[in-house]
Amino acid sequence: AIFGDPPTRAPGLSGWPGSDERVRRMAAELWESGGVIRNAEPVDWLRRQDVPPDLTSDRLVNWTHRSIGDVEVYFVANGMPHTVNATCRFRVSGRQPWIWHPETGRSEPAAVWVDGGATTRMRLGLDASESVFVVFPPGPPNLDPIVRIAGPTSVWPSTDRGVQIRVLEALWGPEGDEARTKDVTAQVQRILDAGRHDFQVADLASEGDPAFGVVKTLRVRYTVDGATRVARATDPERIAFELPGDDEPAVEVLASADGRMTARVSRPGEYVLTTATGAHQRLHGSAKAEWPVGGPWQVAFEPGWGAPPTATFDELHSWTEDDDPGIQHFSGTATYRTEFQLGTGALEPSARLSLDLGRVEVMARVAVNGEDLGLLWVAPYVVDITDAAEVGENELVIEVTNLWPNRMIGDQHLPEDSDRNPNGTLKAWPEWLQDGEPSPTGRYTFTTWRLWHANDPLQPSGLLGPVRVVRTVLRDVGPMPSTAAR
Repeated sequence: AIFGDPPTRAPGLSGWPGSDERVRRMAAELWESGGVIRNAEPVDWLRRQDVPPDLTSDRLVNWTHRSIGDVEVYFVANGMPHTVNATCRFRVSGRQPWIWHPETGRSEPAAVWVDGGATTRMRLGLDASESVFVVFPPGPPNLDPIVRIAGPTSVWPSTDRGVQIRVLEALWGPEGDEARTKDVTAQVQRILDAGRHDFQVADLASEGDPAFGVVKTLRVRYTVDGATRVARATDPERIAFELPGDDEPAVEVLASADGRMTARVSRPGEYVLTTATGAHQRLHGSAKAEWPVGGPWQVAFEPGWGAPPTATFDELHSWTEDDDPGIQHFSGTATYRTEFQLGTGALEPSARLSLDLGRVEVMARVAVNGEDLGLLWVAPYVVDITDAAEVGENELVIEVTNLWPNRMIGDQHLPEDSDRNPNGTLKAWPEWLQDGEPSPTGRYTFTTWRLWHANDPLQPSGLLGPVRVVRTVLRDVGPMPSTAAR
């Protein structure tokens, strides 16, 4: 469908004034034929045609959709610094959804979803800043999906997912121009009450523009779950209202490529899983077990960047908080070593063990008992250690790499080693650099432009923790007897 109002005049002067009449006549024929729709917003018109939105979610997620041949591909991202457990509706039906993880290349069929005839409703858990592809290949589903999870602490689909956002004040206008600033508190509240947790600021002009043609800023104070927050954005931007993070679901159902399903249960109680064919499975859940991994930590610093060769950390802390200036300003890789103990119950056959590093600034590579478990570069810094862990003593090695600013800030406390302009740009290449020699003043870094200054704040660095081993229990979900077949 094409939407728009008919033109009333020709774009040029050729043949004027008769050209305007010809344009109006041609437009009338086209619009009266039904080829173009006027006086209607596309979204409202599609809703009247019973065409559902391409994707809706009860949590704020970013997304885009592309059709690649006969495959429907959605990219869904959590832009918030906390976990969200979203229920999403995709405008696809009759297909098996798959989850593709871009950071690892791993993919698996989705286990918890409902085919609604015109849409597919699916539970999608995303960690802080995590993104996935939700892929719908052609062909009927080959999995009997979980359509309901019921238990003492968790029900999906939930009938109560609402998080009430109350707008305290919303002002829209040019910065510092009170005369042309409009109170849009009621308008913003109506948008949020309709279930939209983000929108383009310029959309507010539908109820009047206080300063037409001028870039305006929307400033909103609001409360959610008792906490007061602030959001702001300008006309060309979208404004987003941050919601509180979601707790980990009590039951997470996982599916493998061959259709086998298992459930990770992290809270005590009885849970009932129901599939699309009416099959049921009762699961007994137990709480997660956790073991802290404490110090002392033996830390070895990469040589040549100002830190001592080794240090002992009785407790984890940022390098910037250390008493040694060389550690405070260190940039590079430091290797943490310690041991932790595991009892026989930790490695029961149905258990999975994860190592949670807590906060890391900025990247970490983990090895347990000499087995490299890979690189962690985004939160959450969690890795599965089930196959590497052993009963008794376990060796833990974590290599942590931070960013360059701290070393460059530290160098700004040392004498200058090159001829510079007042703004920090280089006048000429120093001879010592061209000869491949170290800085004569003891600096460790060299840049053509001084990006950082001596008084700039240092960036938190290193393994900050807390570090812990977490055990969850996997329960076999299938095969389940189908009540529909009986």
